[in-house]
Amino acid sequence: MAEDTEVRRTLSEGAARQLANATKTRAQWPGITPRWLVSFLPWTPVEAGIYRLNRVKEEETAARIDVECSPRRDRDPDLPETFVDYEEAPREYSLNAITTVLDVQTRVSDLYSHPYDQIQEQLRLLIEKVKERQESELINNAEYGLLNNIAPSQRIGTRNGPPTPDDLDELITKVWKEPAFFLAHPKAIAAFEATHLQIGVSAEFPSPSSARRRRGLHYSAHVLPIREMAFSIWPATQFERSHS
Repeated sequence: MAEDTEVRRTLSEGAARQLANATKTRAQWPGITPRWLVSFLPWTPVEAGIYRLNRVKEEETAARIDVECSPRRDRDPDLPETFVDYEEAPREYSLNAITTVLDVQTRVSDLYSHPYDQIQEQLRLLIEKVKERQESELINNAEYGLLNNIAPSQRIGTRNGPPTPDDLDELITKVWKEPAFFLAHPKAIAAFEATHLQIGVSAEFPSPSSARRRRGLHYSAHVLPIREMAFSIWPATQFERSHS
């Protein structure tokens, strides 16, 4: 028995779609983040690509330096003699370069560059990748990364389990000036806010966009994912806490 076949009287949508123009977007990479840390950190131009951190020999200098306070004026004071000694081998940071080679076939760039230029799109995404690597190195680099250059005296642990407002107060005591922001793992932030709810304390953490908007910059996100780790930034100057 012959199978019943449907007789089409019009052009099918599948066939008609071959002549239609599709509206296309640029290549979208989910790994692009706001990169708050790079925008919050102060930057210093370096000559010859070297940043030398000159320090004083604190132990020897503190024991050697002697000064007089308001010597007696009825006699010639015997003023102490001293000097401040420097480290002879200070630490130096060399400017690191993030390099790569972008390969684009001439045939691809000639035939498939409409409506988006293939070379420009490749460069745009590659630049984003370089910037993401830059921020990741600032945090995770074994030589100069923030996580690997914390003095032992500046490290604290939570009293019991997740971070609490008391732990944050202890952290603030480690700072010799008003901090510009706090860099924290998103799970630490979530645990911190959960602790607030448990003890009946409300905390308000403005997003970096509100802090940056006052400086003329407009951002919309506050979570800063890094490849190995994810961080968020809290403007410390805007931290408020109130007991309910």
